[in-house]
Amino acid sequence: MNTYNIYGDNIVECERMLVLLQKALNSHQKTVVGNPPAITIHLSCGEETFSFHFFPGFGRWDNDIIASIRNSGGVLREAPDIIITKIENNTEFPVLAIEFCSALPAGNQAWQRSGRAYSIARTNIPYLFITEIGGYELDSNRNRKAPRMPNPAIPFSFISYSKMTSHEVMITYLMNPGADQANRSLYQDVIAGDELLGYIRAKIVGQSGTSLFNSLLSKAFLFVTKLAARSNSKSLNPNQWQIVYQDLLLFRNTNRIIDESTFQRKKRITIPTTRSFSFVFQTIQNIATAVASGDLPFCVIREENVPQMIQLIRQQYPHFSNGAISSLSGNGDIAVCWINGFKPGGDDARPDRGLLPFLRMLLGDSIKVLTFVYGPAPSTMIHRLSEDPQRLARENGLWEAVISLSDLIICDSRNASIPVCQTGFMRSLPQAASQVSMPQNTRLFPVEEKTGENDVDSVIHLLFSELLKTQCFESMCNPPGGDWSGVSLQNNGTEYRWLTLPRVSATDSKRPDHIIQLPNGILISIESKDYLSHLERNIGPRLNQYCQYLFSTPPSCKRLIGSNWTDDVGRFVSPVLRYVSGSAFIETSNRDLSRVLQKANTDFAFVIDFSCQITTLKIVYRSSCPNQIRNLFRSIRIPSELNIRIQVRSVPVRHHGQSIQEDHS
Repeated sequence: MNTYNIYGDNIVECERMLVLLQKALNSHQKTVVGNPPAITIHLSCGEETFSFHFFPGFGRWDNDIIASIRNSGGVLREAPDIIITKIENNTEFPVLAIEFCSALPAGNQAWQRSGRAYSIARTNIPYLFITEIGGYELDSNRNRKAPRMPNPAIPFSFISYSKMTSHEVMITYLMNPGADQANRSLYQDVIAGDELLGYIRAKIVGQSGTSLFNSLLSKAFLFVTKLAARSNSKSLNPNQWQIVYQDLLLFRNTNRIIDESTFQRKKRITIPTTRSFSFVFQTIQNIATAVASGDLPFCVIREENVPQMIQLIRQQYPHFSNGAISSLSGNGDIAVCWINGFKPGGDDARPDRGLLPFLRMLLGDSIKVLTFVYGPAPSTMIHRLSEDPQRLARENGLWEAVISLSDLIICDSRNASIPVCQTGFMRSLPQAASQVSMPQNTRLFPVEEKTGENDVDSVIHLLFSELLKTQCFESMCNPPGGDWSGVSLQNNGTEYRWLTLPRVSATDSKRPDHIIQLPNGILISIESKDYLSHLERNIGPRLNQYCQYLFSTPPSCKRLIGSNWTDDVGRFVSPVLRYVSGSAFIETSNRDLSRVLQKANTDFAFVIDFSCQITTLKIVYRSSCPNQIRNLFRSIRIPSELNIRIQVRSVPVRHHGQSIQEDHS
């Protein structure tokens, strides 16, 4: 028996990984066992059996794998979507980490996840960032605007860091379902195929996979050159990228990327800033060199211009200590990173967590980095940066990246009475371990410390994707940490898909956590929470309104079921659907179930009890709930391998002060 743990952001990511594993291992037989939400998947592959234990939701188990990675040199708290560990000789060790992304790879979204790649690479765990290309941005009416592509420096940063460190960290591309024929033709030869599955198999069974990794690397670099061919004049062209790449292979550094970037960086800042920052920003731009592109929020001061920059900082910030500014002195170039890392209200802008890791992956850990923070940082954060930067790093993900990966930080914000300066953090980073050290004297199969919304979603997903899969179609499952990548409907052998989902529609609505399609024209939308107290009042009609609005718009793509996607959907006629809403949460007491339906105003509710050895799913519904829904729930059959029981019943519900007598089952 080959035994593995799959730690995932949520149940959907665990399932996405399982699909890849089934293809990579050429397995056609799957068995689900266990006590939900703790389930195990057995894959039969010829004479061998592979067992994968699902642990959805990081930070909920007594064996914290993210803490283990960070303690082994991972630096940042960023967690990938998937970490697979192997159990062998009563020892657990990581074999592969994967990040999935269906979001459009453009703007700062393109480097949002670079922190995860950087941290995982430092621990020497093989890491793959599997993302999609060819998708389109949509306007408020869900009409196409333009295809969104990343800056070529983004995929190149994965290549450069893997070559500089000899760690296997790579970005691979799949085709976005909504890509048009032009993009499909242009990028077909960079799409990861058999080599991706082969590499996953190699890591699972303990083989090298070096040749497969190099094949993925070559495809990633081909994508770099294709992007460069479509870039503007303020970016490296394909020939220059080829020169940088060959130099990287020879000398294992990216010094050449700075030499080739002969264009000046010219960017404007549109938000209000201090007078001192505006002057420093403009002056540094005049003496700096862009890196790969004039559009990126960092630049390089060449060694001969460093004294001029140091003098500028001393003039504008005379209260800074000489020791702090002198840390920039010495041989070599200096990278300058500009972070407007906060929204107008002062909230943490998540994408910019990945900016400094992206810079480090592109230019390496040896170059000194000066980071300017100029956004509307809350005054409490500015005070923490001055008084206790390590505490600030523990409390805030953006500041953790800034503090951990900068050599000198200057925070010149309109919310700071005096600009703050801190120094010396990058030099004190712990050395990366040769292998992640897992906790000792702990269980090889972690125990959940606290149930939550992840468990609710896991049970619902298991119910509709496994127990009822022959009677319905799971259109969407969006647990905590999901990416709302799309919703599908099936009709006459064709699957239609809506991509780039809005959080809300133009009406007073709420995006559901689950959408289920029944073959008789009924569409179920479900809102899941950890506890009833967190469930919004009157959520049922709002779930239905979201679906009604979304499916009244044309889909983004379609395919014959089991075939390839196409963006040519033809003339689409919105299906006639009957909308049914549901809610789901963990049972905490024997409360009046009629009040449960009354609060949420849904047609049914899932009340889940995890307190016993057997998970109990109580399904309650109104008398007005369609017979098809009642029959669906009554038809559930539990295989002996699963420790779960179902209770289906109706309850009286008060409505406008009147008690409605329900039929009991």
